[in-house]
This record gives sequence, C-alpha cells and structure tokens, in this order.
Amino acid sequence: MSERGPADVEAALQAAGIAYRRYRAHAARADQAAESLGVTLGAVVKSLLFLADGAPALVLVGGDRRVDTRRLKGLLGARRVMIASAERVTAETGYPPGAVPPVGCVAPLPVWIDAGLAQHATVYVSGGAVDEMIALAFEDLRRATGGQIADVGM
Repeated sequence: MSERGPADVEAALQAAGIAYRRYRAHAARADQAAESLGVTLGAVVKSLLFLADGAPALVLVGGDRRVDTRRLKGLLGARRVMIASAERVTAETGYPPGAVPPVGCVAPLPVWIDAGLAQHATVYVSGGAVDEMIALAFEDLRRATGGQIADVGM
C-alpha cells in the first residue's frame, strides 16, 4: 500500500473537473476544523470507513452528526456494520484516521453521503492530511465521489 497525501486528493479533484479551494487548518477533528475555518460544524464533512460484513464503505456525514449504523446496515443489506479499525482505515484508504478525504484513496470505495450535508452549499472535506482542508460545492462532492445520498446521519 502506498502512502497518500494532499497531492493525491487534488489530482483526483482535478481529474474530475471539480472546482475547489484548499485551506491550511487544524483539522484532526471536525470541531477543530470548523473552529479553524470559521464555519458551522455541520458543513465539515467526516469521512468514516465502515465495514459491512467485512466490505469497506466510505460514509460522509456532517461534523454535527453521527452515523446511524442500523440505517446503514439496511442500506448496505449487511448483517453486521462496524467502524473500521485505524489499521484498516489506513490500509483501505491510504490515509490515517483524521485525514481521510472523500476522494484520492488507494482504490475506489462505495460512498454514501448523508442527506443532511445537502443543506450546505459549500462543504469542507479533509485534504489528505490533518492540517489540510478543501472547500467545494456539495453537488461537486457528490459528483467527485459518485456517492449515493441517503439519510444515514442522526
């Protein structure tokens, strides 16, 4: 597995033709990112890796919400859904927890986007490092990830 970084995220966004702005921000946690950027917590996207019967799925949810694993289990048709370990996150995405972006991972992952994020015209995602954030339009996030929008947050 190759280690990934901000250049991989930017390359993925550029390849998809997505307009974005990059920010240096203390962003290991969503609340820190929101404070550093001066934005609402709900506009900061947490990229969380879940395992559905062992298969990875990337779930994007606002910093003010948690993932409802029961709903996610139903959407994925899985018997068991759990958050991935730090080691599995790094292995599947190429990034450590706290720096996982929605694009630019080592391999394509199925992406689920919480419908609650749609209320924000601009969202802020990890730029591939704990001190890098990227701002982009919500619709561009959907396009770049190919993610399915569903009510997975609570």
